[in-house]
Amino acid sequence: MIRELRKKRDFCQQALKSMRGIFLPKPEGAFYLFPKILGLSDSFEFCRQLLLKKKVGIAPGVAFGAGGEGFIRICYAADRTILEPAMERLGEFLENW
Repeated sequence: MIRELRKKRDFCQQALKSMRGIFLPKPEGAFYLFPKILGLSDSFEFCRQLLLKKKVGIAPGVAFGAGGEGFIRICYAADRTILEPAMERLGEFLENW
């Protein structure tokens, strides 16, 4: 199980690193990534628009406290058949955002 989660984490990290405007702190545990979207001032609205336009559900960083504003939280415990298109659609959304 841990090996599979590492593979999913590594996949998501690589996908996020290829996207412009993202700073990705090294995850310290769990099965979440918490990237910062450079220039983002309303993580709730960002996540709402991503869900409406690209059908990708992620959590706004502000949901985890005021210090989380500008970040998003991505759970990588999902199956790769979900993660792969979600990362692709997130990248497309960021290009047009």
